[in-house]
Amino acid sequence: MHWTVRLEARTSAGEVTTAELVTFSRPGVVSTLAEIGLMLAETKTLLAKLQASMLCGQVAAYAAHHRACVGCGVLQPLKDRRTRRLQTLFGTVEVEAPRFKVCRCRLTTPMAAVTVSPVCALLTARCTPELERVQAELGARTSFRDGVRILEALLPVSPANQESLRSRTHAVALTHSPIGSRARSAAAMAAFLASGLMPLMVQGLMRSSDGWSAWSDIGLPPLADRR
Repeated sequence: MHWTVRLEARTSAGEVTTAELVTFSRPGVVSTLAEIGLMLAETKTLLAKLQASMLCGQVAAYAAHHRACVGCGVLQPLKDRRTRRLQTLFGTVEVEAPRFKVCRCRLTTPMAAVTVSPVCALLTARCTPELERVQAELGARTSFRDGVRILEALLPVSPANQESLRSRTHAVALTHSPIGSRARSAAAMAAFLASGLMPLMVQGLMRSSDGWSAWSDIGLPPLADRR
């Protein structure tokens, strides 16, 4: 038996494109329980291809939309085509990031000196917020080594290392901490405590390879000075 998964994309204008993602095969009559249903490896392959297809389509539509000049509506000339890589929970995807010459109606300097890349402006980080959050939570709840193993075992996420997991755990803790942002109001602190992020921040900082020096980054004295 064969199962083929196809992805249908429909634009707001009604245009439809179909792409074949993957085909799964099984014996006509299974002989063991292990042959029933999807396997983990097959699911990871499907998720990775689905992610790549959706992400590339969205980014291409975004670039096409922003190619039109906001001033006169004319399509801005293409300067060159580059690529960007974005790490996601379902694999690293390489997308096209074309650069356009700014329309003459908006120029204050010669056209050759001014370009714009809508895709680069959109991709403000090397990974998606979702991947960063999942990595940070795993880094706070488990060892960094185990967090990397869990991600690689269950999801088609690109191979990571302990250092990147540690860095993102620390970064997320600092981002969400009202202490790190110096927002010391009672309302901000109450909202932070209610969010449940304090345990993750504390665990992540405790596991930091920097030791207790990480506390100073968010405005807290070392543990020894707080006894």
